[in-house]
Amino acid sequence: MRLIFASSLSFRRYASSATATSPRHLVSKSSRSATSTIIDTPARPTSKRRPPDPPPHDATTAPETFDARMAPILHTLSRPRYHRFHTQATLRVHVFLDTFNRTDFYQACEALIYRLLSMKNFVGAVTVFRRMRFLGLLPSAHIQQQMRLLQALAEEPAESDLLRIIERMFKLLPGDDAFLRAVVHIIGAATKATPEFFQEIIDAHKRMSVTHTAVSDATMALVKSYVVARSPKPVAPEGWMKEGYIFLEKNHPSLAEAFLYQISVHRDARHDQILGNLLIQAQLIDYKYDVAFQLYRTLRRTTSFQPNWRTFWHLFFIFDVKPRSFKSRKIRTSSALPGPRVFFHDMLHLQDQLPRKTPSHARVFHVDTLKRAIQTFLTARDYAAVHVALRTGTAYGLPLITPIYRLVVKHLAEQVVREGGQQPFHAATSWTQHFLKDYQPAGNMGPVHAVLSMGAPPKTTASAPPEGMPSVAAILGLEPAKKSFWDPAPLCNVLERAMLASRRIDDDDDNMHQHRWLQRELAAAGREMTPTESPFNRTPAKKKNRSLKLKEALQHMRVADVAPPKPPLKQVWRRFPTSVSRRRCHSRTRKPPKTT
Repeated sequence: MRLIFASSLSFRRYASSATATSPRHLVSKSSRSATSTIIDTPARPTSKRRPPDPPPHDATTAPETFDARMAPILHTLSRPRYHRFHTQATLRVHVFLDTFNRTDFYQACEALIYRLLSMKNFVGAVTVFRRMRFLGLLPSAHIQQQMRLLQALAEEPAESDLLRIIERMFKLLPGDDAFLRAVVHIIGAATKATPEFFQEIIDAHKRMSVTHTAVSDATMALVKSYVVARSPKPVAPEGWMKEGYIFLEKNHPSLAEAFLYQISVHRDARHDQILGNLLIQAQLIDYKYDVAFQLYRTLRRTTSFQPNWRTFWHLFFIFDVKPRSFKSRKIRTSSALPGPRVFFHDMLHLQDQLPRKTPSHARVFHVDTLKRAIQTFLTARDYAAVHVALRTGTAYGLPLITPIYRLVVKHLAEQVVREGGQQPFHAATSWTQHFLKDYQPAGNMGPVHAVLSMGAPPKTTASAPPEGMPSVAAILGLEPAKKSFWDPAPLCNVLERAMLASRRIDDDDDNMHQHRWLQRELAAAGREMTPTESPFNRTPAKKKNRSLKLKEALQHMRVADVAPPKPPLKQVWRRFPTSVSRRRCHSRTRKPPKTT
């Protein structure tokens, strides 16, 4: 809602561009008043020639009415795509308004504002309202009060302050049931008001009415729909869900309230999925990491629990750095607990079982889960796993966003400073010396700049990061990044150097040996982290299966159908070198004469 009235700048640009193309009677100048803007005289022709005569009026065809002109745009806005893409709908409306004259422009603006408000396109309604005010037109009291309500909602006031603002509006328009219905619609669509707040709005409308006015059935039906949607559902869990909910009520009341809130807001969500994630989160809060893993494995094997991206987002916390406290010092993780690579493999296996056209919020392999997994691998200094995770995310269509890039570069820069000590570039056996072998930082080049400079292939000077990587200021958060998504190849080059530095390869080893060792480590991590049928390993197997199927099909076919036709004489000529004459080529292909 903060963007509603922040769109005034964009509308001013539109209005300045539309001033040159809009009709002259719709453009208000500073010297004219608001009255002269609405009622204006036609423009005087600039040339001395007589303007062309208007076309003769055809008495057989009646002039087009206002409703007939509004029918196409109303039909266009009724399409489902314009209920989702509000920007396209707003542009359509402004282009359509340019076709009206001064007589119908005011009426068309008000009709389209009401239509955009009913579509919950509040930004589009505000831009049309600002266009009317820019042209000196004064909308009706209904529209003015609704725009005032949207402006108040942009400041995110408390419910008590918002109720006082609504009472003043009801005082200006007492007993207006249509305005009450519009207020309920805006509050229900633009806020997360409680069910009790809608009843307070109805009571305020009755108090501010001069006479006792009954609320219509349509308004009460709208209020009831929002109250039912915001009210928590009656929970009647059975089996393990009942025991799990009782456990949350006794030990973690806040998580029990979160369960009730989530099932009330997300009406289509699975209750067992939400409760299972909260139970795993409760075990992590108590530092019972072994119990959290056993609970996850039991739910997977014995119940209908289907993990989502939040499940693995919690599970990767098992391997994260724990806060130093009296309780956390006593926690000892069992050696039977699998590593983070096993969880990553399980996550990809579940993602492969989902349909291909799964929405992003229902995916198991999510951008947030990828970031959490990479952070876990960096904590364990498992750079091969980070390399495979980045490549796998690209294969699954997940973008490499700037926060993930910043996470990896920040870890490596801190590792350079930590391992180097006071003299990071002179220690012969330090990790920093092996990592920055060919990229010794210059005078004012910091560790972040040095790490980014290694993203490109080896070059003579490392003065600037390659173009496919964010700048140093973007990594440090001093300026916004130029792009939202990045190529993982430069970052994978940096991770390969970190792997070699961790292995401490001697200077006597050749590059081929290092390359062979990198390929072996990455292949081992890929086999452990990715399933065989994942997109990470799908391309070679798919080509092999296609060739085998083609051979089997050809074996079952008849030889006469498979045998290719005999090539004509021109194709036989092409088989020989160009120096051979055509006569000689033709004599070779001719059969010898029969002897008697």
